[in-house]
Amino acid sequence: MDDLVNIRIPLEADKITAKLKDKYFFSTNAAVERFALAYAMRNCMNELKARYEELDSQYPSDGTNLNVGTIDFGDSIIKNVVSILVPECSTPYRFIRVAIILGIYKIQELMNNNSDDLEVIRHIFHGC
Repeated sequence: MDDLVNIRIPLEADKITAKLKDKYFFSTNAAVERFALAYAMRNCMNELKARYEELDSQYPSDGTNLNVGTIDFGDSIIKNVVSILVPECSTPYRFIRVAIILGIYKIQELMNNNSDDLEVIRHIFHGC
């Protein structure tokens, strides 16, 4: 399977991204997506490693289309980190796509389960 040059986010995840951007004062949707990526890599790595191919096939590609450089700033540092953390993964940008989407959904889940914004932020930064 070829790796991605564009990362397409599901429409549902796009809607959540817009809410997160407005609620938590992110400057851009891409900033939210990078944050969700970091959250997933910190808190969901075991799930990502075990289910990334399954989730990749389940997540639709009907939302925003991002060039990988939008997320990885063109220097490939995130791709390189994924290659180090998940050496068995031959498609790091597919892995990054899944991590972004999973992170968005996990943060949404935290928001649904906690009405207090400070509690959501505490969970994000201190783990679940």
